[in-house]
Amino acid sequence: MNEYHLYWFSGSGNSLLICKAIKEELVSKEKEVSMFTMDKFDPSQVSTEVVNGFVVSVYEQGLNPLVWDFLYGLPKSNNTPVFFVDTLMAYSGGVKGPVKKIFKKKGYKPLGAIEIIMPNNYFKRKDNKEKDKLKIERGILKARKFTNNLLLGKTKFRDIPIYSYLMSLPSKSKLVSKLMNRYVTVSINEELCDKCGICTMICPTGHLIVNEDSNYPMTLKSVSCIQCLRCMSFCHSEAIKVGSKKNLTYKALPIKEMLKELKK
Repeated sequence: MNEYHLYWFSGSGNSLLICKAIKEELVSKEKEVSMFTMDKFDPSQVSTEVVNGFVVSVYEQGLNPLVWDFLYGLPKSNNTPVFFVDTLMAYSGGVKGPVKKIFKKKGYKPLGAIEIIMPNNYFKRKDNKEKDKLKIERGILKARKFTNNLLLGKTKFRDIPIYSYLMSLPSKSKLVSKLMNRYVTVSINEELCDKCGICTMICPTGHLIVNEDSNYPMTLKSVSCIQCLRCMSFCHSEAIKVGSKKNLTYKALPIKEMLKELKK
């Protein structure tokens, strides 16, 4: 197959950056490549006539609830080739095995999977731009190497079945999700906020909306926050915090690039 569809989900931009690197490498090899954000794409409409790649971030040693729902919503296939890439701070444990199981159960052919270490964006307390820059450079190189090996048929989809399944349970748990949503909250400093509205535009679940009375962003208790940190990462006035106010802001790429990809 010469056509590739890449489906991505990213909070601070790490996974989007890696997805763009994979696309660039495929295009350099004269492949036709399209990128789609999981935020807005109906998983049942994923094409089974092309090679599909999934590039996402790790959450709670597993995957974000939005990503699990997307993967479970994929259509049945007859041996459609797929590959999987995730970005993480250090270690996951509960990703590759369960994801491979979903693919095989739905009839896909897993070509390979890789985990790429990128700068920490969750409960970040130390700001080291040089180390972060080095991790990004290494991550992009690893993504490009994986892509070349993928084209050569040299990638693998390794997993540790029972261990990986157990490690994935917290991120799949509705109870854990509710607890996280209750205790890891989004706070908005109205003194710093300039009412640009970007956070409400990029929130993947609609948890953040504009208050009609004040024009400041506000959270909706009826809609769950999935702690993707996108609002905090791309708030240019640093008026938003997720969790502790001591957590530092980090984004892997400019807000213009994130908005451009989300609008596609």
